[in-house]
Amino acid sequence: GQAVDFKNTVVIMTSNIGSAHIARTTGRMGFKGDDVSKEFKDRRDLVISEMRRTLSPEFINRIDEIIVFDALQEEELRQIAKILIERLNEALGDKNVRLVATDEVCDWLVRTTCQDRSYGARPLRRAIQRHIEDALSEAIITGKFQGEGTVEVYLDGDTLRFRSAIEASSP
Repeated sequence: GQAVDFKNTVVIMTSNIGSAHIARTTGRMGFKGDDVSKEFKDRRDLVISEMRRTLSPEFINRIDEIIVFDALQEEELRQIAKILIERLNEALGDKNVRLVATDEVCDWLVRTTCQDRSYGARPLRRAIQRHIEDALSEAIITGKFQGEGTVEVYLDGDTLRFRSAIEASSP
């Protein structure tokens, strides 16, 4: 085999180490209180302590930088849901189908999947796959949507449903 030079390679890894503890002790992972820099230092110290407890010293020694983020807020999670749905549209491009999700759908996804903020936006990706991508694939396979076009996903009570853009615009 050939030797590979990883000297100039950048690897980014994200983790929620410490986030559950921070959420329990502060009620929320964002800044609270008057002394913002002390709050940040306390959170960073807690994350590093949890990281040392969780990961081996050999692995930690290979980490060049640790960045501690605030918890995602509702609006940020809605925007992430929209981005993930747009990525799904890119995958649907060869099927000549475009998915449009109402704002209520994005709110529903955030409300039902991101109650525990210690997991970040990861549950959104899984929920979109389960509730939208898989269900839309089934609807396309069974012939509910013929040919090309725009499909709207909308909220009907507490259930996601699909309809063609023509149905959505009909009175």
